[in-house]
Amino acid sequence: VRGYNFQLQPVWAFDAPALKGSVIPRAVIPINGRKLGPDETYDWGVGDSILQMFYAPYVNSAWKWGFGPQFSFDTAAKAGLGGLGNGIGLAGILVGDITPQLAFAGIVFNHWSYDGSVSFLNLQPMFFYNFAAPAGMYLTYNQPWNINWKADGDSVTIPLGLGLGQSWGFEGGWGLDVNLGAYGYPVAAAGTPDWTLKFGLSVIFP
Repeated sequence: VRGYNFQLQPVWAFDAPALKGSVIPRAVIPINGRKLGPDETYDWGVGDSILQMFYAPYVNSAWKWGFGPQFSFDTAAKAGLGGLGNGIGLAGILVGDITPQLAFAGIVFNHWSYDGSVSFLNLQPMFFYNFAAPAGMYLTYNQPWNINWKADGDSVTIPLGLGLGQSWGFEGGWGLDVNLGAYGYPVAAAGTPDWTLKFGLSVIFP
């Protein structure tokens, strides 16, 4: 195992009638475990954090979309655990149903560092095929594609794999979702692992 990455991704939507839409802040706070020294022990700590602020206008359509700024902060606990560093970017989101059973969600952003050393594109397509039975079970593809515009040599990363998930709804609007997936990298930039095992847990608040 080359490394571990845990991500806290709180998302909250605020209705904003004066803006004729919703404001949706989303944070990505990584906790990384990586082999940074010559021995076989892992160094653990917080990585660089991301804050996105989407504006989603009211639309009379089954497809919903939003856009807004993105900020990255150098919150890494130590060198080697970081990511994008301090910078700013533009982000967009799209959500909708392709068929009654197949849903799509996508997040895309391009990020630039303040000193010009980083230009990074992240595209995360998410497909969810919902089974008729058992209720709440789905098959998913959910892993980001990346392009490092500043890289020397291979700069594109495209994963290939699938995941299986289950969601439950409870009284009062509460919900719970768990999923497990595995992805390889037929197209990979330098430093990309050979494979990734991914586990997700989401709590939906009323």
